[in-house]
Amino acid sequence: MNATMADALREAARAVTSVVRPAAAGDHPQLCELFDELDALHRDARPDIFRKPAGDARSRDDIASLVAGEGGAILVADSGDRLLGVAVALLRHPRSHPLLIARKIVEIDNVVVRGVYQRQGIGRRLVAACVDWARQRGADDVEIAVHDFNIGAAAFYVALGFEMSVHLLRRPLR
Repeated sequence: MNATMADALREAARAVTSVVRPAAAGDHPQLCELFDELDALHRDARPDIFRKPAGDARSRDDIASLVAGEGGAILVADSGDRLLGVAVALLRHPRSHPLLIARKIVEIDNVVVRGVYQRQGIGRRLVAACVDWARQRGADDVEIAVHDFNIGAAAFYVALGFEMSVHLLRRPLR
């Protein structure tokens, strides 16, 4: 077996044996690496609305708030020595309106798996963990917004049982 094949087998084994767990404050540097990967995809597709931040991809305070369970959770796929993916779940309370039925919603805000570990079931496990987290909190629905350019992500979520709810259209004025 050549070195390239051995490396590929090691990487595949790492993905299969990863554990999904809540993030910890010490995960911040690797979380930023993962968010950088996701953010680059968005910047490349929509430079008119996304830019590279001057500092970390996500602040330590933002990460610490979610790690502490303040309105959401960060769930990670951990291979033991490296984070392979991350998903962020946020608890949302829709605005009160006489027309709307009160619902408790969890929004999956971000899901990203390192490029070399994609298509190995990690994203599916992260989304399933977010759905479980939502159920544990008595949520009525789990929602996720996907930018129009991200056709692969939209297909992934549909395959996981998500369905179209709203089409958000925009008209640029500048």
